[in-house]
Amino acid sequence: VSSAVRVLFILANPWAMAEDRRFVDLNMNRLFCGQWQYEDLSLKEVKRAARLEAYVANFFAEEPVTIEQRLHYDCHTAIRASARERFAVYPFVPDRVLPEQQQALLTRADIETVLLQQEPANTFSSFTSVKQDAQSFTLELGKVMPFGANDLSRFSGIDLLLRALISGEELPNTQAGGMEQFVVHHTLEKSSENWTFHVPDDSPNFSEYAPGSLIAEDGGVQYLVGEEPEYIVFPNTRVKVGERAGLMLRKLSR
Repeated sequence: VSSAVRVLFILANPWAMAEDRRFVDLNMNRLFCGQWQYEDLSLKEVKRAARLEAYVANFFAEEPVTIEQRLHYDCHTAIRASARERFAVYPFVPDRVLPEQQQALLTRADIETVLLQQEPANTFSSFTSVKQDAQSFTLELGKVMPFGANDLSRFSGIDLLLRALISGEELPNTQAGGMEQFVVHHTLEKSSENWTFHVPDDSPNFSEYAPGSLIAEDGGVQYLVGEEPEYIVFPNTRVKVGERAGLMLRKLSR
């Protein structure tokens, strides 16, 4: 690809990639927006998060004054299956709404579902959104496979989009009207060692739960689905007390 724009490519966690693991010591995608300062600074992933913030800040600081828009696509594959194979997570920035132009670009990349975050987070895309004023997304592009084992045809949409953006090619006109949007209704947290999760370990992301479904409980405290269906993403029973164990979503009307 011949580049018509400035591009920074990042392989975020090379140690985990070499070991075919999500992370080595800490989930690095929870260490941004300065969170790394409160962790063990001797750990590789903590140092790496700090360096990535600096690399990105320097990259944007050196851009020409004619640049009108900053973009950051943080591309992931997921350990867990998903009822919606590809989806985007749009970080929370006060008073910001998802632009139609970005919806159209996501649609062109075969991404038709977006999760709109409702509160600040410490992810890489949150850092570039909040601290660097970029249009940023975490893109979940399918199920993780060992290097060389992915069916690349499943990634043709994002491949076409990124090549076109980098080369400056004009993208085909794509309407954004079909984008399915979700918001976080409730964050599930492991409140104690007695906390019980009633979501099966193999539940795909975006599994739907009917009103009244019991999701989690701890002693006499229960989380039940409310008056309309809810969908779970990123369920994880293997977290420490006080950490997030999943997100319950509600679908917005189109």
